[in-house]
Amino acid sequence: MDLKNDENLKKSQTQNELFEEQINLKEVFSTFKRGKNFILIITSAGFILGCFYALLQKRIWQGQFQIVLSKEEDLSKLAEQVSSNRQIAGLLGVSLGKSDQKTEIEILKSPSVLMPIFQYVKSEKIKEDKKYKDLKFKPWLKQQLTIKPKKQTSILDIAYKDTNKEIIMETLKKISDKYTNYARAK
Repeated sequence: MDLKNDENLKKSQTQNELFEEQINLKEVFSTFKRGKNFILIITSAGFILGCFYALLQKRIWQGQFQIVLSKEEDLSKLAEQVSSNRQIAGLLGVSLGKSDQKTEIEILKSPSVLMPIFQYVKSEKIKEDKKYKDLKFKPWLKQQLTIKPKKQTSILDIAYKDTNKEIIMETLKKISDKYTNYARAK
């Protein structure tokens, strides 16, 4: 008899412990109810600060265009046949175009191609504010200009962003002209 009582006592203690460990939703809701004013004040303050921050930020405008990277059409028939077979091309070290495309993109990003455009933008920005006198090419390229290939194509997406929307179109036109001249010279 004592053994059964001990087992029943242990079961009831275990059940009481499990019941105490469960979350009492009434307590949780009452805690939120008591702190609703605090939660409302913090949420409202965050919303108002976020609105002020958004209003104080300078607007950034963006323009974009696409170009098709030129393809070498003067390849010999043997080179075309070799490059069409991936295994032979791999053994001979013949490029299948992807690294050529990356190389061309890097050339198009280079100072030798983009420096005149950078100089134009810098001179226009200095007219707005003298602080742009110290503007450097690499940060300008990283922050203002996006040049990336479209997947599975030979199309290049070019986007330029600036706080002055007046110079965006002229800058994109100059980039387009420069790339066109580069492709013709190539």
